[in-house]
Formats: sequence, C-alpha cells, structure tokens
Amino acid sequence: MAGLPAVQAHGEIAAVPGGREVTSESRWEQEAEQWVRWARTPGHDAYWYYSPSFFDTIVPRPGRRRTLEIGCGEGRVARDLARRGHTVVALDTSCQLRSRRGLQLADGRLRHAGRHC
Repeated sequence: MAGLPAVQAHGEIAAVPGGREVTSESRWEQEAEQWVRWARTPGHDAYWYYSPSFFDTIVPRPGRRRTLEIGCGEGRVARDLARRGHTVVALDTSCQLRSRRGLQLADGRLRHAGRHC
C-alpha cells in the first residue's frame, strides 16, 4: 500500500518517518478491520473463484489428523476447511484478526489458538 512503511518479517522492526518504529504485528493490528472487510467481500479477490476447485483437487481429504493453518487471519480458509470435514487448528499472532474469526463450528472441528490477547 502506498504511503505505508515497509515492515519486515514477524517481530522485526522497521523505521518510519518521524523516528517511530512499526512491527509487522502492530501493522496487522492497525489494519485488521480493513482486512476483515476485504477478505469477507465475495468476489473481491481470487479466493472466491479458486477455493472450491483448490479444496476439491489439491487439499487432501479430511482424516484422523488435524489440519494446521498458520497465519489464519480472520479465518476464511480455516472455516472452509472445517466445513469440508477437517479438524482445524488455526494460528495467528494478530489479536484483532483472531477476535474476528467467526463462530466456532458446533461440532468442534475448528479450534483457534495463539498467544493470549
């Protein structure tokens, strides 16, 4: 995004004009609401077009093991996997994004994990 500071890998610090420091984690916290709106707008990105065939042809069928999603954000992939029968553990460092993942499925196939916020 134009005008935003370059942010390094998780936990690293980038200098921005004015001498402030911004971590990748704090940047995600600031942008969480916009990301949720974007990710949940049907047709807004390629996910809405490729995900059905991707899940049907590439993702292994659900089994006895858990499926781990690292960097789950607001949880759209984790929710889709759980709806398809996967037992999912969804991880993210952003407290704001984790708080917006949506409802847990009633049968317990979707579990959110991460540091305490």
